[in-house]
Parts: sequence; structure tokens; C-alpha cells
Amino acid sequence: MSENPDIRLTPPLLRPVEVLPYKEDGKEYAIIRDPQGFSKSALVVSLHLLPILARFDGKNTVQEISNQLKTPEGKPFPEEKLVEIIELLDRSHYLDNDNFKQHREEVIYNYRSQTTRSMTLVKNNAPADQSQFDELLGTFLETAPSLYFHTKLQDHEQVIGLMLPHIDYQRGGKSYGRAYRQWIRRLSFSKNESLLIGIIGVAHAGIKTPLVATAKDFETPYGILRYDRPALKILENRLGDWIFDDEWVHQSEHSIEIQTIWLKYLLNDYELSFLPLLAGNFETLCLTGKSPQGVEQLEQVLEALKTIEELHQGPVIWISSVDLAHIGPRFGDSDPVDDTQCKKVRELDEISLQAIEKCDAEDWWFNVMRDGNSRKICGLSANYLMLRLMEGSEGKIIDYSQARSNGQDQMVSFASALFVRQDR
Repeated sequence: MSENPDIRLTPPLLRPVEVLPYKEDGKEYAIIRDPQGFSKSALVVSLHLLPILARFDGKNTVQEISNQLKTPEGKPFPEEKLVEIIELLDRSHYLDNDNFKQHREEVIYNYRSQTTRSMTLVKNNAPADQSQFDELLGTFLETAPSLYFHTKLQDHEQVIGLMLPHIDYQRGGKSYGRAYRQWIRRLSFSKNESLLIGIIGVAHAGIKTPLVATAKDFETPYGILRYDRPALKILENRLGDWIFDDEWVHQSEHSIEIQTIWLKYLLNDYELSFLPLLAGNFETLCLTGKSPQGVEQLEQVLEALKTIEELHQGPVIWISSVDLAHIGPRFGDSDPVDDTQCKKVRELDEISLQAIEKCDAEDWWFNVMRDGNSRKICGLSANYLMLRLMEGSEGKIIDYSQARSNGQDQMVSFASALFVRQDR
């Protein structure tokens, strides 16, 4: 590939990336990937490359970076090597430049021009066909009762919402199964009623607004799950078209997709539609030390969602698709994960879950944020929105689990719950 002469003149600017530790054959590497999903190429690089990438801050040219970096012999780092690195990053869309901006616009345009959102979960780490899903999800439904919670629903309690994980099925399958099993056995509506499921997931890629919707039907192994046209139109009319500003993040976001597969598996014979929503980072809406309560834009979101529930001709169920704590080097912590940390996280998580039981959004917010969300609970904002919708109801914790992966590299905690109201 011939070198672009502008490479040496234009200071390279690395886009925000995720750097993950990686070991192979006893050697340590780093995996670089795009948290926004515009680049599909994860790069495995030697650790000595990281200080070089840190220089790609848009301030220095190739020649200047070369002079700043030294080889083991004390000579300037070869410009040719820097050019090779820059060209690789450019081809992979990791540099913030005109090439990336064009690629970004193409990705956004292509997603918006589609009528159906394709599955990403199946392509990455799940079974490939319906029969395999039948076996997998069926096994999770029949799993043993939780070791930690033995919640029983009373006959007079009506399920109006669920809190579920969005961790992969391999690690979180039992937690999904325990909650979905209790709900599905207590369905209080008929197959002929128009059931609307509102799913509030997490915009892991980051968005500028508190909420982002998508006007897309979702592909599943059990057929297409249609988004609810009237519900989305109400949302757009009440809030404006800003709810679609970052619609592209839905393309690679798994927190909604992982629930749509369960819903089609369990309710494929029902008159079913859904409302796919991703929550942003509400912390950016708040003054320091405050909760999102009273923030005008967020209060308008809640009013619009409640209007959808009031106007829908049939039952409405809300689902928050969230995980809890994320600790370990994989998530930027300096210390490896050990039993002591996991025990401490569980103690803190269980205190936070008391707010879920009370459906107290403010208690949930301040409990998590009292230390600046040191547990890195990704479902903070989505659960806040969910608990505001569930005001006046009661949360029933079904399951709590911790998944440790890659030795001491990471741990993710998660829980499932049902929200019930007295059936009068």
C-alpha cells in the first residue's frame, strides 16, 4: 500500500478506544477495540505499542513523535514504523480523521435505511439456529431455584415489570431462566390481547441524549419482533426527533437483543410488539451530588412513557435490561479480582437491591453514587428510569450472581427481579 503524503503532515488523533489485557503462550498483549462499534476490527498489539499510541493526540506530526520517542539505542523512533502504525489504524477506522467521518456517516446511513435490525448476538457467541436455542433456553427455564433468594409471588400480585441481566447467556442463563420462568407461569393476559413490552437497555457506546429509540423491527431466531408503531409515534410527538439522534448505537448494542430472543421464544403465539429504548448516562444531566429527579428533559421522557402505557389498548410490561458491578483490570481497575473483593461487592450490591425491592429510584441512585459508582454499575441510569416507572409497586428479587472470567481479570455481578402490584 502506498503511503499517503498527508500522513506525515497531519497529526494523528486516536479515537476513544477500549484497551483490554490479553495473554497468549505466556506473553502479554493488549486488545484495542472500538466501544462505539464503528470499527469491526479488534487489534492485538504488543504492550510497547501503547506509549506510542498515547502520542497520537492530534498535536504532533510523525516527525515530532519520532523525535519524542527513542529506540533502545537512543535513536529517534523510525518514522517508517510510525507511518505503518498510522496506516493500520486508519484502515481499521481508529483515527479521528476525514476517512473515519466518511465511514461513520456510511454506517449511520446504512443502519437508518434498513427496516430490520439484524442479530449480532447469534453471530458472536450464541447458537446458530432455532432448535439449539430451544434446548439452551429450555434448560435455563428449568434450572434449580436460586441459592440466595427464594421469592414467592402471591396469587393477588400482578407482574408489571422485570429487571433482567444483559450478560451473555453462557454466564447469566440461569438468572434469566429463574425470572422468566416465574413470570411466564403467571401470565395474566390472553393470547388475543395486544401485549406491549417496553425494554430499557443500556447504551454502552455512549449517547448525547438521555434516551435513544430505534424504528426497527428486530430479527430473532424465532422470526421478527415488531416494534410498536403507535407507541414510538407517541414518544416522537411528545419528545421530538432527538430520540433518534444516536439511533445507530442500536446496531451493535446487545442489551435489548438478548431479551427479544427470550420474548419471541416464550410469547411467539401472542399478539406481541415492543418498544426498544436505550438509556444514556444520566449523570451528565445532574449537578454534582444531585439525582436526575426534576431534570426537565428526563421528566418529559417519563411522562411520555406513562402516556404510552395509558393509551395502549392492552397490557404493558416494562423490562430493564441491566448488569450490576464491573470490577477488575478488564474494566480499568489496578488490582486483580479476588474473593475479598467479590464478597465486598456482593455486600454493596445487596444494599442496592433493597432499593429495587422498595421501587425507590432516589435510594437506588444515591446508594450507587455515594462513592461515585466505584462498582461501575452499567445499569445505573436504566434502572433509575425503570424504578420511576415502577413507583407504587414492589420488587421481588429472584436471583443474584457473580461471574468471574479470565482468572483474576474481571468480575460482573447481576440480578433478576419481578415488579408486582396488588391485583384489585
